[in-house]
Amino acid sequence: MSTSTAQQAQPKLQEPLTITSSGETPLPPSHKFVEAVRESCAALTNDASSPIKVNSAGVDKFLDGLDMERFNQLGSNGWVVFPLKFDSLEQEVGLVGIVDLLNFGSGFRKPLHDFCDRGAAQTILYGAMSMHISQTDLSAKGLQELKSGDVSKLFGISLLGPEVPHPSIAGVTIAQPNGLKPLVDMITQTLNETGHILEINGYRSLGHYLLETAKESTDSNESILASKPSAAAFVEQLVRTFPAFRDMETVDGKSVYLFKKAQLLASDLKYRFPDHFQFEDDKRLTVYSDNVLPAVLAALGVLDLPAELTEKIQVKQEPVTLEECARLRAAAIEGSERIVKAARARGINEVNTTSLDHYLWHIGKDKELRKIPRLEYRTTVYF
Repeated sequence: MSTSTAQQAQPKLQEPLTITSSGETPLPPSHKFVEAVRESCAALTNDASSPIKVNSAGVDKFLDGLDMERFNQLGSNGWVVFPLKFDSLEQEVGLVGIVDLLNFGSGFRKPLHDFCDRGAAQTILYGAMSMHISQTDLSAKGLQELKSGDVSKLFGISLLGPEVPHPSIAGVTIAQPNGLKPLVDMITQTLNETGHILEINGYRSLGHYLLETAKESTDSNESILASKPSAAAFVEQLVRTFPAFRDMETVDGKSVYLFKKAQLLASDLKYRFPDHFQFEDDKRLTVYSDNVLPAVLAALGVLDLPAELTEKIQVKQEPVTLEECARLRAAAIEGSERIVKAARARGINEVNTTSLDHYLWHIGKDKELRKIPRLEYRTTVYF
């Protein structure tokens, strides 16, 4: 199946995603999707009017204190192999794809911990493994038929809080909604939409699509890669084909591209299945900016945030805006680029965008850094 068919198709979705987005940001030029992430984030963050800045002294301090033994340990800790048995390569690739497709829900972190005893990433991983173990139909048709009730059960997402005494009827207890239904609905709609797009373009499953697309994703710039399999081209195909990968926004009239999940999936597939996803340009990818990286980089002194934004994130009385989310995530990408560049100048070649992303994400789970309030935005399927 040619991916050009998937690019050209304009499917009529059965139900639109309940997400917040400008809806007006144009796609980047062909063959420039990853470069557009790097360039647009640098332009936004380095603009004189930007309220968020990269602190050069903070970059140097970070590298001065970097424990390379721990960095190398955490920086190489990428995709975790499923403790599951698969009937085919396509089946396993498809499950990896579902995990990264659904890599969102960070805005529901607190209620997930309160009511499900898991964070967003753990909830998605749990749900994917549960679907596989229960032999849920994950074909293109099967994804379209999933209902919110199925997702709630499979992902272990309770929709009700603990029972409390009825306010007016003695001896009766009731349970109130816990606020997690929107997350269940977004997961369901994303899976339904993905299955629909796969089916109308002739793919039997997400795994089938990913394997076929990897074969056809080559970089046309032969001076760089001589048309070898390209992670950058693969990312472009994902973004063009599936709306759930179109992680981009317009800020101050400027297009900002982030493409966190698409880049993460390309990297995870290369790491897990190097014989089938032979991307030689994976180091051209940026970090996968979510809610964790901006918080960690700010705590480490690499990013300087205005007091008003810091207060909004910490106090949470006033919600952050979609523009502020884009600015923060873009600054994390630019800050990481500065770290990699400074590391290379020092001859520290182990620090690249992939290893740095893994390292920052893992130290974000350390006891002290875990306490730091993070960016929260619920109506998005991008982080």
